[in-house]
Amino acid sequence: MRSPLPLVWASLLGVVAGCAVEESGLLAGGGAGSGGARDAGSAATGGQGGGQSGDVAVARQDGHAVDDVSSMGGATGFGGATGAGGSQGMGGATGRGGASGPDGSAGSDGARDAADVPIGDGEPDAGRDVDRDVARDLAPSQDLAASEPAVDARDGRARRDGPDAAAIDHGPSRTLVWSDEFEGAADTGVDTSKWTYVTWPPGEVNEEKQQYSSSTKNVFQDGQGCLVLRALYAPAAENPYTSGRIETRGQVWFEPGHRIEVRAKLPAGLGSFPAILMLGTSGSWPDCGELALMEQFGQDKSGFYASVSAGSGAGSGSTDKTWYAFADATTSSDDFHVYSLDWYWDHVVFQVDGDEVLTSTYAPSSPLYDIAEYIVLDVALGGDMGGAIDNTAFPMDMVVDYVRVYEL
Repeated sequence: MRSPLPLVWASLLGVVAGCAVEESGLLAGGGAGSGGARDAGSAATGGQGGGQSGDVAVARQDGHAVDDVSSMGGATGFGGATGAGGSQGMGGATGRGGASGPDGSAGSDGARDAADVPIGDGEPDAGRDVDRDVARDLAPSQDLAASEPAVDARDGRARRDGPDAAAIDHGPSRTLVWSDEFEGAADTGVDTSKWTYVTWPPGEVNEEKQQYSSSTKNVFQDGQGCLVLRALYAPAAENPYTSGRIETRGQVWFEPGHRIEVRAKLPAGLGSFPAILMLGTSGSWPDCGELALMEQFGQDKSGFYASVSAGSGAGSGSTDKTWYAFADATTSSDDFHVYSLDWYWDHVVFQVDGDEVLTSTYAPSSPLYDIAEYIVLDVALGGDMGGAIDNTAFPMDMVVDYVRVYEL
């Protein structure tokens, strides 16, 4: 078993990616360090002195031009950063672990096993279509002014109804390395040092009907310790369906050796397709790797699917979508549940409230072995997986209490 590498992320270390944006790039901008050498495929992060605080604008994942809907301030680099790129071969040297030269060759700290690729902040490779066959639709929401929550014994925060992290066994050696507790003021957006907004138009993937938006009508903190991704219906509007999707892409990514945990309440309305995912930072779907902690198709709200999509090669770890049915058919929208993934160097384990849903093994040839992944939260509507939309069920909300990442 490989020992996990430490988490590297921009908001603590001040390291920001200087990756070159390809012609069909997905991400533009970001606070690049002023002195990072780079080539067309990778870049040394940081550089000398403080990096500029730039704008980050999320583009469509079909490689088209950057959207003009949303931009956010990039994180600031503080210099002296390790090169993010570098060529690598299985079992050979890799530049990602050490100080990369401008040509992307191996870092000077010596040869490493190919899987020793640290997680970090940065940008995925250009030209990806990671969601080509994955719909993201949401259903109607629950009243945010629900009954008074219990108190989480772990951190003293007030919790809403349903299981929480206090009931989950994190093991004696697991350390919290990254999180968002959504403690912002009511009606404020997300922390853009942790998340980027996606603003795809209707039909971008899976014939979905929603326009993703960065508006606080669709993505907002409720002032009670939760994030709300809200799908809305305005029949007279040019795009009658709007919703929210946020990702840690461009901010932080993760590698094997981590547990990802999301406590959430799902929408109840038919036609909604909420998802909690991890997606690979390079390559096209499914060869980039996708870890679906939770996908709830639009016409059955009594459970959810977990799955691995990692191409069709031997040892990829790809699985069929595995259904988990709750004992109570309405609990996914009435209560909070903890959806989690334990990502090891040779297998993954999906759970809900500590109960195993799916386990899959994979080989070093799998993209799960050497492609880091970022977190996605979204609510899609209609299309191939959402199906017929109940227009009387709006607003449709996915309410997220927290996102936490532990080192295994």
